[in-house]
Amino acid sequence: MYETFLEVTKDLGIYNIMGLYLVEQDDNGRKAVLQLDKGLNRDYIEHASVIPEPEGITWRVIKSGEPVHYDEQSPGENPLGPAGKRLQQKVLFSMPIKYGAQTIGVINFGSTEKDHFDKSDIEIMLSLGNQMGTAIAKVKMLEEARERAIELERLYTDLKATQDQLIQSEKLASLGQLVSSIAHEINNPLTPILGSSQ
Repeated sequence: MYETFLEVTKDLGIYNIMGLYLVEQDDNGRKAVLQLDKGLNRDYIEHASVIPEPEGITWRVIKSGEPVHYDEQSPGENPLGPAGKRLQQKVLFSMPIKYGAQTIGVINFGSTEKDHFDKSDIEIMLSLGNQMGTAIAKVKMLEEARERAIELERLYTDLKATQDQLIQSEKLASLGQLVSSIAHEINNPLTPILGSSQ
């Protein structure tokens, strides 16, 4: 999926730097992990392939769920972190990847050649990002469905084993009742015989 995305977008000429991050959770908290990149140098990947919460523009987009557009003429401070600033991007468009209402990642589009993204550039990047988000969401749904299927199979196996044990227990209980009935039927005529013999 990632390779197809790169192949389809390689000749658009809108951006020459791109990084796609997905949110992951571990014992140390949430982090954004680089999954796909174009034009990122070794220094950037070394320093920013994993971005801990709440650092940088990536987490700003994840937390707000809203895109961020920055260029050199934008008012305010450059929102890029140290590694991003070293890329010398003149313009950046960072958009959320959503799964339902939850933001599960970010796609950062940048350019060291253009000094701004016009409206049509942003519309194309939004469309690309939404398509990638939809594809990632479908993969996540498929993974969840597989996990549920495995869990259901395990539960079915456990239920079948419990059912087999219950059937075995019922057989033993029935056998116990049969033995008890036979013993009772034997004891009934023996009781007067034993009484008479005494």
